Amino acid sequence: MVAETFNMNEGSQQLDFFKRFYGPLSDNLFNSMNVLHGRIRRDFNNFVGDEYRPANRLSFQGGFGAGRLPRAGGKRAKQAVVKTKKLYQRVSLDRESIKASMGDKGAFVRATKESIRGAVESYTRNCSRILFGDGTGILGRSDATAASGAGTAASPFVVRIAKAGVAPAPDANFEEEDLIQLVNGLNATDNEGGVMNNQLLRVHRVDASNAGYLEVRLVATDDTGAGSAANPLAAGALPATAGFCMQGSYMNEPLGLRGTVEHGNTGSLYGIDIQRRWSSYQNDAGGALNFNNIRASVLDIHKRFGKVGKIIVTSYEQYNNLLELLGENGKRYEIQARTMKSKTLQAKTSFSGISLMTEAGEVGIFFERFCPADRLYIINDDYIKVPTRPGHGWFNDDGRILLREQDSDSYEGRYGGYWNNYIVPTAHGVMTGLRV
Repeated sequence: MVAETFNMNEGSQQLDFFKRFYGPLSDNLFNSMNVLHGRIRRDFNNFVGDEYRPANRLSFQGGFGAGRLPRAGGKRAKQAVVKTKKLYQRVSLDRESIKASMGDKGAFVRATKESIRGAVESYTRNCSRILFGDGTGILGRSDATAASGAGTAASPFVVRIAKAGVAPAPDANFEEEDLIQLVNGLNATDNEGGVMNNQLLRVHRVDASNAGYLEVRLVATDDTGAGSAANPLAAGALPATAGFCMQGSYMNEPLGLRGTVEHGNTGSLYGIDIQRRWSSYQNDAGGALNFNNIRASVLDIHKRFGKVGKIIVTSYEQYNNLLELLGENGKRYEIQARTMKSKTLQAKTSFSGISLMTEAGEVGIFFERFCPADRLYIINDDYIKVPTRPGHGWFNDDGRILLREQDSDSYEGRYGGYWNNYIVPTAHGVMTGLRV
């Protein structure tokens, strides 16, 4: 059988090739890696203006009376202001491997498939991480101990990242080979107010076996900005006001659950002042998780908002506690992903959890690797939306997706888009301080 020939130097053939071979693969990966990320709705076509401004009713309308005709009272309504953030994934492909497979589509797929898959998985992993974040991009903060080591592969910096406090860091926030940056001068009570150091640090190893902190080993890479310190971690103890972010991401990521559902009682969210009908239910439960306090929280959200939470997401630690409470009586709960944006998807994706019967209805409980260990979120995913500019996916210029890299014998591909999370706070709730 003669292999199907093609010319990857032609932009039209590149675009057709990626749509045919990598479009379904990318869409399936994008929609299926995490349950909450797979459940939220995305609008890929309608966010074309400067801002996305959904209307929100914050009161009832009109005037009611008995015995005589009442006055027609007003209503309180506000438009939320949602602005896009720029999210990117960049992958390099060896030029020699590409040239060796030119003219044979099957050989080219075999040469590039794993790199393409890895790029989309990494992008999706960060989208899920962002969904549980506070919008600042901070992956975790120091527990105020010294950073030891020289910052080399032989002697990496050893940094302790706090699992509790202002920025509780799930184990999954740090992964080997991630390139991250140090952020100094964070506020004591939140992750704002900091300044990024230009030096890139490569995550060499992550040790998640410690109960109270992550041990992250970092290696300094080539300087990426004029005037940055050669060894940003070498000077003694790393204070609790220091944290880390992905490359250039500090204060540039979309809002997540910590920035919306865990927002304080003052200030504003999406440009709307925090008030009774524009705030989330918060239960600083403390102690061991049990079904009674979950049911009470579900009912409290229903009392405040009038609708039932559709899904509960929690950490592996709390999920395991619930499984022990259920014993042999656990009932499985299946839920399908619904962010399907392409008719070419090869299969429906579903997620499996356990269910909890409450007076407000049956709710599925699932674990999420980016949920902090001491938290449980009660989510109504009908009230989470991701307004997204058209063109999300593999970037192309005149059909070309693979571009020559400067000063390197390789090609690069770029995946991503321009979007933000829009989370109506009143529909959701959180339980914090749970015993781990």
